[in-house]
Amino acid sequence: MTLRTVQLFSTVFLLLFLLSCNQSTTTTSDTNIDTNDIYAGVEIGSSGVKYHIIEMNPTSPHKKYETIDKRRLLEAQMQDENNEILASMMQKVIDEIIKVEESRFAEFGISQKDIFIVCSSSISKAPNILEFKQKLQAAFPYTELDIINPRTEAIAAMLTSNIPMDFNEIIFIDIGGGNSKIAVYDDKFQIFVTEEIPFGTRSLLNSIQKDELPSYEKIEKEGNKIVGEKIDNIIDNQPTWKDKETAILVGGVVYSLSKTLDLYVNDNGLARINITTAQNDNDDLEKFKDLVTKRRFIKGAKYNHEQFFCGQLILSEIISRLNTVNYYFADQQDWIPGYIIYEKQYK
Repeated sequence: MTLRTVQLFSTVFLLLFLLSCNQSTTTTSDTNIDTNDIYAGVEIGSSGVKYHIIEMNPTSPHKKYETIDKRRLLEAQMQDENNEILASMMQKVIDEIIKVEESRFAEFGISQKDIFIVCSSSISKAPNILEFKQKLQAAFPYTELDIINPRTEAIAAMLTSNIPMDFNEIIFIDIGGGNSKIAVYDDKFQIFVTEEIPFGTRSLLNSIQKDELPSYEKIEKEGNKIVGEKIDNIIDNQPTWKDKETAILVGGVVYSLSKTLDLYVNDNGLARINITTAQNDNDDLEKFKDLVTKRRFIKGAKYNHEQFFCGQLILSEIISRLNTVNYYFADQQDWIPGYIIYEKQYK
């Protein structure tokens, strides 16, 4: 690990103690807002495009940012079976961003230099990502543009969360559409350390599926093997991770689990998930798996049942290797506010 990396993550850790981030889903068009403190972020991921408008340094002394507006612009599978970004989607994405720039972003007087367009880590390894980046740069020459890596994305997700807990006792797990991330705080070096699992809810199914949709039995057999090997490598290299007291879970499949099982979300935006060491009827992950395999209606993310099955499999494979006691879903599906905060205040 380089000195620069240590310094970077030390800065991020300091930020986590300074920030007391919270989110509001209420849309507002308050004309008294100081537009100098308004920023917009657009996230382009494997499942589509969404934006976030935030106010930095709002009047509340307990928050470093306030969500003014957030919305999904486009919900669609962005990549083909070879993980290439679909050519038809490239122009659709650009068109949708132009529309929101000319409407909502203009309404709040957000200049192009205060707009961040970020490709998530789930599409960062697409074979044609540079072609897509060139198209974005041509369409938005004065806008901040980035292709984020899994480590930065995991940290940005942490900065977006308002977690009133000791970070020394937390393992952070993000099950995405294209990949999954695990992150912890290393007290010895005072940095955040993150690891990527190159499979997510969509991409795991893509790696298993040949022609027709595979059976749950095939997904479980092949998925356990390929995902399990990746997780074992991480745990072998980071043996202390399995003993963290609390796990914070985010991502589309966890969001859907929380909404489908109607879990209670407390004032800090956290919903407790009941995970037991033995499979039984009280285990929330087992309940969710049962609903998926029976093809019941699943709330939240727009995945098919096979993709949901892949997502819960990845989560289950991670959890089975942990000695963690407490599991919480963090009621957020965005990391872009944390990304903006870091870029504007601490980079």
